[in-house]
Amino acid sequence: MTRACRKHALVAHALFAWEAFHGIAAAQTITFSPPMPASDTPVTVTLTEPFDCAPQPLLVARVDGAFRFQSTLTDGVVQCPFIPFPPPNRTSFDETLGLLPAGTYAVTWDVYLKHVADGSTALVSSTSATLTVAAGALAISPGFTGNWYDPDASGHGFSIEVLPGNVLLAEWFVFAPDGGQAWFTASGPITGNHAVLQAYFPDGAGGRFPPNFDAARLQAQFWGLSLEEVRRANLLMKGPRGAFSAPNITPVEVLGIHARSDAERQKYAEQFARILRADTERVLAWTVAHAQATAKLYPNDPVIDFSGNRIRPTVDPSVAEAALVPKSAITPPPRRSRNVNGRSRSGN
Repeated sequence: MTRACRKHALVAHALFAWEAFHGIAAAQTITFSPPMPASDTPVTVTLTEPFDCAPQPLLVARVDGAFRFQSTLTDGVVQCPFIPFPPPNRTSFDETLGLLPAGTYAVTWDVYLKHVADGSTALVSSTSATLTVAAGALAISPGFTGNWYDPDASGHGFSIEVLPGNVLLAEWFVFAPDGGQAWFTASGPITGNHAVLQAYFPDGAGGRFPPNFDAARLQAQFWGLSLEEVRRANLLMKGPRGAFSAPNITPVEVLGIHARSDAERQKYAEQFARILRADTERVLAWTVAHAQATAKLYPNDPVIDFSGNRIRPTVDPSVAEAALVPKSAITPPPRRSRNVNGRSRSGN
């Protein structure tokens, strides 16, 4: 950047700062999306002001029914990191407030000016807005954390905890059909007023009262089945199925393979499809998060792009057909023939 360009940037920033604190500060606005939300809808607040190279406002206080944001600018001539050309009229900042219980909320945005000469800070503007959240479908919130039971079925119940990141952890303390306690543990993401949980329960001969507890003889089973179904799957695995299948085959697959009717086979097929789809979504989400983290932490690392790779595997067409591989996706191996001299040659 030339000296003239640097001077232009400094002067432009000084002009923005001067305008922001001499009349245009009153033009700051606070808006919400959606403008009239319900308690089962996430809320985003947008803070807008005249362009002045200001940093992202900070959420400095969040108490019952109130949110307070704060911006701090410095007086004097401060070099702006980047000024678009032509400079925009306004700058907007978005902040997610998430799911809010029904009620009225006050959102305040305070702007302070820090004086370089003496280090003092003064409030130069304060803008407020009111948000009204209507009652929607009852959303799962931290208020659900606790122990729950049905007075008409006293003797078993749930322990529920709403964790950071909108995750629900639940334990079900209940009894097996043939007697004895059965404890199920489940967790999963919360979406508004419901949560889909993946549950496990400890099963095995090691589940005994201490000092007879033996963790080596206890296994956490995936739960999407009744106790009777899990026991039947375990029994089937002790027969030929245990010899024919991999040790990590799921109980759902075992029951589907040994279904006693077409309806039962379809039931387990759909159940396994749902389980596999949910796991695929988790793996894809993790893959995207990992790629984003790598790009963030190592933005200058070279990336190998295979999108233009034209190399296709060489596979015998008959093998590809048996494996249901489209013929367009393979390249046949070169044919070999003999010439009159008995030497082999390749050709297409």
